[in-house]
Amino acid sequence: MIELNKLQNSIQTFNLFKPRFSQSTHKEVEKQTRKLEELTLKVQENEHRLYISIDLESLFNALIKSITDKVELPLKNRELRAFAYNFGYRTEDGSCLFDSNKLVIEAFLTLNESWKNVYYFGLYESILKNWHIIDMNILKQLITVYLKKLKNEKNPSLRLKKIIQAVQFIRPDNGELTYAKWLTSNNIPLTNISIELGLKKSDLRLPYFANVLIEYAKLNYYEIIESVLTNFDLLQIFELHPNKDVHRLIVAHLILHPKSETRSDELKKIAYRVFGDTKTMTNWRLTGFLNTKDNLAIIFDAKKKLEYWITQSFITIFFEKCIVDEDRKRFWLQYSKEVEEVKIVGNNNQKYQLRYSGLDDYLDQRFIRTQKSDSNLAIVMEIKNFQIIEFSDKGAALYVYLKRGENAIDLENLKVFSSVTDLKKTYLPQLFNKSGDNYHYAQKEGRFPHMTGWEIPLSKWIQDKIGI
Repeated sequence: MIELNKLQNSIQTFNLFKPRFSQSTHKEVEKQTRKLEELTLKVQENEHRLYISIDLESLFNALIKSITDKVELPLKNRELRAFAYNFGYRTEDGSCLFDSNKLVIEAFLTLNESWKNVYYFGLYESILKNWHIIDMNILKQLITVYLKKLKNEKNPSLRLKKIIQAVQFIRPDNGELTYAKWLTSNNIPLTNISIELGLKKSDLRLPYFANVLIEYAKLNYYEIIESVLTNFDLLQIFELHPNKDVHRLIVAHLILHPKSETRSDELKKIAYRVFGDTKTMTNWRLTGFLNTKDNLAIIFDAKKKLEYWITQSFITIFFEKCIVDEDRKRFWLQYSKEVEEVKIVGNNNQKYQLRYSGLDDYLDQRFIRTQKSDSNLAIVMEIKNFQIIEFSDKGAALYVYLKRGENAIDLENLKVFSSVTDLKKTYLPQLFNKSGDNYHYAQKEGRFPHMTGWEIPLSKWIQDKIGI
């Protein structure tokens, strides 16, 4: 550590007089500076090992009791170091220094009596580790005394300078969001996000970086500036920060972004990787410190929008691949936001073909198999209290059933049909009689042929009977 300090002092001296030196000398010093930062981070990693043998439970119980009872507690250097690096430790009975302003300030003053610069780094990491646990008012108190001491440092090391610069990003009032914007404006790549704060690359896993990465993704995923896109890789975020809730919220925010339609196909695949199917409800929740009412609302809204995209895909592919009918595709796409459930019925060979037409991820839970290998398929759309079924055979009418009526198709329990024709209740009357752009003699259930000019009267029937 003494040698590192000497090297830091040499570099700082050079920086005072660097205009007098050649360009090659500048480059050499820059190279040595990078090496110094790498060595400093290695030393930082070793610092953690110095207090592994400390009994933290006993240490913090004694510390909290001494502060509460106003009794002096003599601590050795290694205990003080362990105390700084584990400032947010919670004892078995639930006590923690971060529980009150008094405990935080008194604990800081205890460290201050025998202050060493290594305590800066320990406190800094403790704050980032406990970012979503600390009450923001208490955090504000800690940062105030921490920053005041930092600013009084007359000859800070390179690493300490980074922390001094970084304090603006750990303020309770959206400091992590400010940092995400700073990273974006400076085109900082993912792998350097924690390093820029004077930490190790692996420290990107710390809870503080959860909202940093969520905001960073929102700012960069749709960014059109080439240099930013070069540095941005969504899947790399998932590797660097393993918290599943962070992954879920990133994807949810990207789905709800105003530009999301431009990359909906890609987001559907990423969402499937992160959440699984929208029908697996247990995946669409948050389990850790990000489990808040606001975040759950974001997840719910993203799920709803994703289901809309999935419905759009099924309608589009059915009327483009199963039967080429642009009019029916255009007509049903306008109702895709109202569709609560969509299924395709057909044989296994047809399912295989659809799987490679863009529905591969979401097809299994939306496909009902037929035993007969006929060439026809059907798409079943549930809208409010109705089931609407379109068929791929040429000239076939559409059928409408009450979802809770005796003619309804059991989409929940039926996994196999004998044939697609089983879905056609041919004994039902015509849904309505067409009269120009209007209809009369309307039924709640029935079949309706796609005669010329069918769209307008069907739209009116849907508006009157279904209510959309």
